[in-house]
Amino acid sequence: MKPLIHSGTATFIFALSITLLAGCGGGGSSSEESAADTTVEGSSQQGYTLYARLDSTTTYLMDNDANPVHSWASDYRPGNAIYLLEDGSLLHTGNLGNSRFDAGGAGGIVQTIDWNGAVTWEYTYSSTTHLQHHDVEMLPNGNLLMIAWQYKSEAQALEAGRDPALLSEGALWPDSIIEVEPSGSDSGTIVWQWHIWDHLIQDYDASKSNYGVVADHPQLIDLNFAMNSSADWTHINAVDYNAELDQILLTVHNFSEIWVIDHSTTTAEAAGHSGGTSGKGGDLLYRWGNPQAYDAGTADEQMLFVPHDGEWIEAGYPGEGNIIIFNNGGGRPEGNFSSIDEITPPLEADNSYTLTSGAAYAPSGLTWGYTAENPSDFYARNISGQQRLSNGNTLICDGPSAHFFEVTEAGETVWEYTDTGSVFRVERYLASYSGFDGTALDDETSNQAPTADAGGPYAGDLGTLIALDGSASSDADGVIVSYAWDFDNDGLYDDATGYTADFPANHSGNFTIGLLVTDESGATGSDSATVTVTAGSDDTAISGYAIVDTGQQSFFNNSSEISTPALHETFYGQDAQFNGNQPSYTLSDDGLTVYDNVTGLTWTQSGDLNADNEIDSDDKLTFSEAQGYPETLNGINYGGYSDWRLPTIKELYSLMNFNGTDPMSDDTSQLTPFIDTDYFGFSYGDTAAGDRVIDAQYWSDNAYVDYVFGNQSAAFGLNLADGRIKGYPTAGPVVKSNFVLFVRGNLDYGSNDFNDNGDATITDRATNLMWAQDDSGSGMLWADALAWVQQKNSEAYLGYSDWRLPNAKEMQSILDYSRAPSVTASAAIDPIFNTTQITNEDGNEDYPWFWSGTTHIRQDGSGSSAVYLCFGRAMGYMNNSWLDVHGAGAQRSDQKDGDFSAYTYVTDGYYFGISPQGDAARMYNYVRLVRDAL
Repeated sequence: MKPLIHSGTATFIFALSITLLAGCGGGGSSSEESAADTTVEGSSQQGYTLYARLDSTTTYLMDNDANPVHSWASDYRPGNAIYLLEDGSLLHTGNLGNSRFDAGGAGGIVQTIDWNGAVTWEYTYSSTTHLQHHDVEMLPNGNLLMIAWQYKSEAQALEAGRDPALLSEGALWPDSIIEVEPSGSDSGTIVWQWHIWDHLIQDYDASKSNYGVVADHPQLIDLNFAMNSSADWTHINAVDYNAELDQILLTVHNFSEIWVIDHSTTTAEAAGHSGGTSGKGGDLLYRWGNPQAYDAGTADEQMLFVPHDGEWIEAGYPGEGNIIIFNNGGGRPEGNFSSIDEITPPLEADNSYTLTSGAAYAPSGLTWGYTAENPSDFYARNISGQQRLSNGNTLICDGPSAHFFEVTEAGETVWEYTDTGSVFRVERYLASYSGFDGTALDDETSNQAPTADAGGPYAGDLGTLIALDGSASSDADGVIVSYAWDFDNDGLYDDATGYTADFPANHSGNFTIGLLVTDESGATGSDSATVTVTAGSDDTAISGYAIVDTGQQSFFNNSSEISTPALHETFYGQDAQFNGNQPSYTLSDDGLTVYDNVTGLTWTQSGDLNADNEIDSDDKLTFSEAQGYPETLNGINYGGYSDWRLPTIKELYSLMNFNGTDPMSDDTSQLTPFIDTDYFGFSYGDTAAGDRVIDAQYWSDNAYVDYVFGNQSAAFGLNLADGRIKGYPTAGPVVKSNFVLFVRGNLDYGSNDFNDNGDATITDRATNLMWAQDDSGSGMLWADALAWVQQKNSEAYLGYSDWRLPNAKEMQSILDYSRAPSVTASAAIDPIFNTTQITNEDGNEDYPWFWSGTTHIRQDGSGSSAVYLCFGRAMGYMNNSWLDVHGAGAQRSDQKDGDFSAYTYVTDGYYFGISPQGDAARMYNYVRLVRDAL
């Protein structure tokens, strides 16, 4: 077991081995030796962990350093669950050894044992007709939910329609849930109950009751859906309660499902099909994991495999309201391995669950999940569980091997402990938990949160490591146990640990960093500081460049905005899924210039060249005029600078904000430009002068190396009204005039520094992005492109599983505007990349157009189009001819899917739209994978 970092007032590395009293046995691996090991890292959730070996009558509570801090003794081995109650009592199930029900998880008695070890209440539910097993749940009203087997004879099972071939043991044990109101010291009253037997359907024997079409009744339980023919039919192993919904969650091992039922019913209503808040009585409100169980899917759609411990994530915890499940994984088609699966159930406002008739219950993918890096390294064939912690980490119990470990959202193990024997599952409690009040572990509820001090302000030179120091942080009544840093200001303290850290000064500018400190009780404090990175007095010394994020925060399907897609769901992996370097600007005091805090570039604030406080057609320049205009600015030391220049297209594109909306009419009142108008001046086309609304194009300094429209010189420009890059004519029968913004600063911005890694990946050391050397080899629709990326991640393509579909700016960053197919016989990209050759609409050898993950939003808010970049000619159909109308390096957008019926047919497989240039409509674009290099 590797030693991890544990932080106190100083940081040190240690490994701790302890020995506890232990026995052998249980459901999995065991050892004749009595030994336990633990490793701890500072970002672990501090608290106390409760566990009991299945072969022992003792329950232990230990701290994060694996020191046993308390224990309870019982007369019984667990049967199986244990919990610490809010009054400090231990809720302990016990195995009575009932010979009628002799399957795994058997219990029979439930006790409460006070902090000092005295049994204060016990309740027995064990006979030849019923037995408590596996799990219990204490309700807010003090009553107790229990899972129980009910005995049904062979005759009763056959009368209900059970297939005789599924009765090898001559009986059936369907599960039930009972609610017991405790009374006295050893008694209780069953005040509510629910039975599987009341909610059956079967399609085996039409002469028997419950006969029907299983697929038509997902709310019922198929009597003949069975893992095997044993009496232990469903084997429910976990029960959880949601007070806000008044619903009960059940984990159904032998169905490989979770079920949700209504608790608001009376017992009579729970036995029927109406009543309760849901109006559905005791029928299933929701089920998930294996649509085969209700004839709504195939084995390919099965998600759970003999699971345990489904539970709702607590309110106030990361993922609150989601369901998290220990997916044991036995019988997976791809091999046996375990995972922790978090899903977002399709809950409606009325607390019902969305279901499309004839389909399986959503979701089709996970919100979050954990597997081992090598999946087969983590496999618990039975028992086991997990718990979402308040800091967002997840505590996992590999039950058969008694191995407990804590992982972060990113899957990093930050705490682990191994005991002997086997353990059903574990629970961790914060030091502030009320169950410790009045005990030796009482934090007196007066714990003061620690005070973070991030130090600073800091300053340093580009290309260095700037030392950060958080040692001035303090805790008035305890000890700081962890320090975590946020370098990229994304709100996640996941960039460094320790009270000192080194900030990598990869880009010039002003940056905000954060420090989060945590004390031994789990309380936290945070602070921020500024870091200024400079390149000395000469801005041109800056090397490399930061790609500014597109700013897109909304998610879209093929037509409209949607909620955040979860991992493995359709449309997962689009632009808004990844934050990047969010746009950040500073307006100068005189209002003349804007400093980009991400790129280090300084811009003129407005395209108003004649200073009449209007941006209109009078401010537009031809390309040659735009190239010469910086001399005017530099001559008057505009804004205090004399090194203005016309920006390159990559510099200009850094300003693009893809929250912009593409005009659909001349009404600009509801439009959003493709630039941040909080800092930059902007105006739509001057319609009074005959311009269109979309005529808000801005020149770049990049002349196209080929021709557009057959024989016209062109230069690339950026349209900040409709969000596109095109090559605009600079000479010939049409000479375009456009707006201009001017820039100064990092002369290396947009210059790539590619390195062939020798493993079919290319790293751009200028942007810190790693690219796949090969493209997808074929075109595909946008949703298929997103899915293709996820497929590659599942295959760990080229050794990585964090590839993404690049956003528009990332995709544009690798365009080489010095190349064009007719001039260089190559795609507009460095030949270090391999780019599939295609035949274009005119029958010429050409190169593909590549999807980005960025949606092109329309004026009405729709998201039916996505952004793509042209690495070959940007074709259009004009005057009965196919021509390169916008240039290799253009950025356009087209529909994400659909047929081509809205477009004019030209040649087999090719269509064009209704734009003035007859732009080729490209719905099947290629993909090139990208990931962060570090």
